[in-house]
Amino acid sequence: MASTSQDSEIELNCSLAAGPHQPILNFPKQTFGKQQRSSWYSRYPWIHYVQEKDAVVCSDCTIAIQRKMPISGYVDKVFTETGFNNWQKALQKCDKHQQSQSHKFAVNMVMRERRKARGVNEILSSAHAQEMEHNRNNFLVILSSIRFLARQGLPIRGHYINDAIHGSGELNGNLMQLLHLRTEDIPELVAWLKRAQDRFTSPTIQNEVLEIMALAVLRKLTGRISGRQYASLVDETPDISNIEQLVFCLRYVDDQLDSHENFIGLHSLESTRAS
Repeated sequence: MASTSQDSEIELNCSLAAGPHQPILNFPKQTFGKQQRSSWYSRYPWIHYVQEKDAVVCSDCTIAIQRKMPISGYVDKVFTETGFNNWQKALQKCDKHQQSQSHKFAVNMVMRERRKARGVNEILSSAHAQEMEHNRNNFLVILSSIRFLARQGLPIRGHYINDAIHGSGELNGNLMQLLHLRTEDIPELVAWLKRAQDRFTSPTIQNEVLEIMALAVLRKLTGRISGRQYASLVDETPDISNIEQLVFCLRYVDDQLDSHENFIGLHSLESTRAS
């Protein structure tokens, strides 16, 4: 609650989420006698200290008034608007306020609002985390399926259809058929494959996944060959469409004197000239 009608009133900034402002240093600025003020925050957890005015208000009562919560009893404006700074009588006045009916009502209402706000945030956070985990699990199934087909040298895609009866999509692609087969063991995959978009099964994503896997294999192989002598084996042959395909392999010997020959890639050639 902010009040500017009187010079003695102060601007308050009590937040339901942040809680009361309770700095350790310079509280209060004035000193009277030998009162120990280090324990005031634990004795009065509702204290909200306004440093520029060297005064305190009740955060619970202030929030209750700001949010127009139903509270009962007399509301002391000193602890909700003007601010209390008569430090000689601080313990006496704070004890009296803490025992008042209006303060007890305000504390209960604010605690209820905080629990409600915390519950909504936890529900939203939990739902978001659950959705991320669901998406991650389904995407890992797609990755492992692509890896299996690539390892076995099987084509991933089939022919596509786009008509009013069957809809659009792959009819007999190996990847889609394998994923449908895996739904028997992974029931949550059924709903994923029925999604109209964002399934991560498009040809573009398939090619990107294959490229990432190929680069990972190359990095692993170059780590084995690094610092060793090796030989490159290169040969080309025309495929069924009469396009020259270049086969590239690497051969090396490990520390146990075992020879290894690894297939690196198959590349289409625009020409077979030496350059």
